[in-house]
Amino acid sequence: MNAFTGVAEGTLIRTILPSCSWSLTNVFHRWLTTLDHRLGENEDAQKTLTREQDGSEVRSVELERALAMGEPLWSDAPPSRRCATPRRRSTPC
Repeated sequence: MNAFTGVAEGTLIRTILPSCSWSLTNVFHRWLTTLDHRLGENEDAQKTLTREQDGSEVRSVELERALAMGEPLWSDAPPSRRCATPRRRSTPC
């Protein structure tokens, strides 16, 4: 942030810098909120599908699909979210 402030020094951008900073903060906060919501939905779907397992191939494929959809979400999650929820992961927090 200091680098951005230094670049904006002596320009008209300096006057709107606080507003820009809060806007950037809000963008990241919204991204994290959306990601957390999607992770929660995927986790609920995985729990439901695991509970409904009856040995059929259809149920197995549905669960595998939910797991595959959750992996990219999980890898995008911030470390604080990954460490807050116990998971069976080979990678440490």
